[in-house]
Amino acid sequence: MRPNGYQRFLSPALLCAALGLAACGGGGGGGGADAGGGSGNTYVRGPTDADSATVSLQGRNLDLARGTEAGVEYLSFGGLTRSYVVIRPQSLSSAQPVMVLLHGNSGTPQGIANVARASALVATRQAVVVLPEAVDARWSEDPADSRGIDDVGFLGALVQRLRVTPNLNGQKLYLAGFSNGGAMVQRYACASPASFAAYGVVSAVLRPGIAASCASSPARPIAYMLGTLDPVVAFDGISGFSSAATSVAHWVDAQGCTGESTEALPNTTLDGTTTDLTHYTGCAQGNELRFYKINGGGHAWPGGTFQGLSSSIGLTAQDYSATEAFWDYFGAYRN
Repeated sequence: MRPNGYQRFLSPALLCAALGLAACGGGGGGGGADAGGGSGNTYVRGPTDADSATVSLQGRNLDLARGTEAGVEYLSFGGLTRSYVVIRPQSLSSAQPVMVLLHGNSGTPQGIANVARASALVATRQAVVVLPEAVDARWSEDPADSRGIDDVGFLGALVQRLRVTPNLNGQKLYLAGFSNGGAMVQRYACASPASFAAYGVVSAVLRPGIAASCASSPARPIAYMLGTLDPVVAFDGISGFSSAATSVAHWVDAQGCTGESTEALPNTTLDGTTTDLTHYTGCAQGNELRFYKINGGGHAWPGGTFQGLSSSIGLTAQDYSATEAFWDYFGAYRN
């Protein structure tokens, strides 16, 4: 029997071990002071004498590149005080674009930041990356979730906060997520699509019930990255979730795309995977939708810091960076 794609695929300890996420647990790291503590305005800086270093943020390891800094901010919503990590350039210019990145089930903001090399993106592309933390390490992407956590509302409140934050560009907000976080991206894209200019999904597919409720939502560009041998989120679908093809087809049909072309991305690394990228063009509002079919890929973030074990999460594509690919794709769009 296949595991339930987003909620019971691996124990927290095994997931952290499989993904190499020291940040899932406690344990500080060297290289900087702790920037937690609830103040919401204390930031720890990356190194000045090395390309990168590991710092401690809320007692979790976080990799920071030179010229970047990170801190924890807080937002009250739904009777809870929610937190999010911000990684930003040490010298902010005006109107910086923002990627909001959602971790997977049992993960942490620091963990997905490390896997996705978020700080490197901040350093090289002058981006700001915002990483919210889910309640009990799991996003309520399922409308039937009995916990009563309104993550759609929380992300909406976060958007409003970001829009009034100095030096951030409220017209260049983008949302991406991995696994359970990728499922949450799709739920939010259906519920409040205009909040973000574009969306990115890794290792997650669409719930049929959510698809039915968002058939008439305003068009927004979306890119999928899905592995054909994902042992957690089956490429051909599992109970309660659509297949990869059906998930992509929902957005293609909803946005009336008229063109389709597929290219094989350069196979530059002997990692056991190849990727076919399909471009869907002629879509509503001039959007282009994208589908990265990762042949042989597992439950992993392409270009991530850990090359997956075939016995646990499968293989990690290393021919390209999902983080960089999303950023290049997002840049063509604004709210």
